[in-house]
Amino acid sequence: MSLVRKSICVATVVVAMLGVAVAEASERRITPISIRNDSGGYVIQYALKMLKLKRSGTPVRFVGKCASACTLYLALPTRQTCVSSGAEFRFHAPYGVSARAAATAEAYMLRNYPQWVRSWIQQHGGLSSGTLVMSASYAKKFMSDCGTTVALAD
Repeated sequence: MSLVRKSICVATVVVAMLGVAVAEASERRITPISIRNDSGGYVIQYALKMLKLKRSGTPVRFVGKCASACTLYLALPTRQTCVSSGAEFRFHAPYGVSARAAATAEAYMLRNYPQWVRSWIQQHGGLSSGTLVMSASYAKKFMSDCGTTVALAD
């Protein structure tokens, strides 16, 4: 079989596989999750949840309080998130079993936040034991408004 013919066969198989994947994705409707009153928790657990959501493409709607490690969801692609007027984001420095663990968690969070979040945190004095509160109106400068995002509506 010639190289051109082999290339055409491979391309045909790839196109067919992509068609099946697109058909399967359109058949299953991904239900958005809504963040209403999430106080956070362990950074590693939220990092894993965020990566799972990112991989699945599950839309995330911020409709209430998202605090502490929950704010890692802001690292999701903006096409996958929206924010409503009732949302707020609460940031503080992580704490853990040791200063080294807390420093590692903080570095991870800051590395994964989008630039606009890192800038906002820096403009407000950085992460500390105190709580910084970001309003929905500020976040809407960088994220879609859930009220106007048809694709993410419940």
